[in-house]
Amino acid sequence: MDRSRILNAALAYCALLFWLCSCSQARVFRGYHYKINIENIIDDELHVELTFKGKLPDTSYFCLPRIVPGVYDALDYGKFVKNLSAIDKKGHHLKVARIDKNCWKIIGTKNLATIQYTTNDGWDAFDFKGIRPYRSSESHFDSSAVIINPNSIFGYFAKQENLPFKINVKKPGHLYGATSLTKNRSLKNEDEYFAESYRALADNPILYAPADTATIRLPGILITVACYSNSKQKIAQKLAEHIAPLVQNQAEYLGGKVATDKYSFIFYHNTNLEDSKYFADGLEHNRSTLLLMYAPMDIAILKDNIYNLASHEFFHTQMPLGLHSYETANFDFSNPKFSKHLWLYEGMTEYFTMHMPVKQKMQTVEQFIHVMEKKIASMKKFKDNVSFTELSKNVMQMPDEYMNVYAKGALINLCLDIELMALSGGNYGVQHLVSDLMNKYGKDKPFNDDDLFGDIYTITGYREIKSFIEKYIEGTDELPIKQQLQKVGLHLNADSGKISAISNMSEAQTALRKHWIGQ
Repeated sequence: MDRSRILNAALAYCALLFWLCSCSQARVFRGYHYKINIENIIDDELHVELTFKGKLPDTSYFCLPRIVPGVYDALDYGKFVKNLSAIDKKGHHLKVARIDKNCWKIIGTKNLATIQYTTNDGWDAFDFKGIRPYRSSESHFDSSAVIINPNSIFGYFAKQENLPFKINVKKPGHLYGATSLTKNRSLKNEDEYFAESYRALADNPILYAPADTATIRLPGILITVACYSNSKQKIAQKLAEHIAPLVQNQAEYLGGKVATDKYSFIFYHNTNLEDSKYFADGLEHNRSTLLLMYAPMDIAILKDNIYNLASHEFFHTQMPLGLHSYETANFDFSNPKFSKHLWLYEGMTEYFTMHMPVKQKMQTVEQFIHVMEKKIASMKKFKDNVSFTELSKNVMQMPDEYMNVYAKGALINLCLDIELMALSGGNYGVQHLVSDLMNKYGKDKPFNDDDLFGDIYTITGYREIKSFIEKYIEGTDELPIKQQLQKVGLHLNADSGKISAISNMSEAQTALRKHWIGQ
């Protein structure tokens, strides 16, 4: 072989080596890579291992959340973690100091190789013992079923929450992982998940249990119902058949515009064998809902409860997934700043939940009236001098008032809906308003918290709406429920709280009610 051919062959070989090296480097995952093995849980403790690829200062702070979206109390998820150690690239242990319930100070993280720790679950058996809220935001470890709430297992480095996460879960072959989290691959004994940020990771619970799933296919969205019952009965298909007409009507009510193409209802049922009492604890997420339930193995009870929950939580695909402020989009897991628009996120969502069935003719007017009466009675249990925007911004300081977002919050939007309908001659209501706001913003474009009311004034064009917001959302004036219902031919007895139809409605009342509820 002559010298030139040898030189060309050498250059080609070097080019191949360079290409292989470049491809290898391109495949290096930059971010958080977690590994857990749910087949190896000892005394309710799970071993967690993190490999981090990215730039860190020499001193870093590793944290788990103090609070997560949808929860309005400091639950301190770092309390489940113990024996945290950090190891450098030479195998030496770095100096670690726990600075509070949720964060650790680590010195030498420029050379960090791995972090290891164990984490406990939040509850052993879902029942009446030690009953408390928000267990649905915690994890549960059992040989029959494992619930992974990522916020209670996986941590993040401060100021590095927006890096991607890869999660490898080793598992028994008979357990199936149900979640809306992106699944990179799935083998018999291992799954790999991906999340673009800690916000996305924490927003997606996972249920590992023997496969019991069903699907609901609607235009533009695939809905999964995944269940576990310690009765060992398969219940997903029956629940999905019950839920399907509901979510179909919800999608139609929203004009076919749903802010996600994938959604999961994840249902964990623990059987009450002693009596007929039951209760549930659920937490909504952008693309899923996790519901824990303690009840007899009575499919009618299970259907009724998941039906009621499914309606409200599925509407959360609109608010806050499709419409939210920067406070929500950039949620601070340690020291969150809350938006002042709970009247929208929870109040409007609950109003849609009560308004949709009558508008879609799934419910009679009499049934709808009964729902309104219950909301009015519930509202009266709370203080009547609390501004809804102030409650929203300071919700952690006013925990006793929070549940009013589902009563007065819904009624605020009922009154706003009738007001808009009356001003527009029945052509524009809160359904249109939410659609217009989503068109202006959307799931990838947050709004400034202080700008939303101005946007609503501009979109509607009615001075009366500015006055309505100032009086009843920002202010503390008594809601004009009686006057608003009068416009649609309904009479509210202020003393008894009962609502009745006006026998001789005017043409204007009849027409407006038709526009408002369709019957």
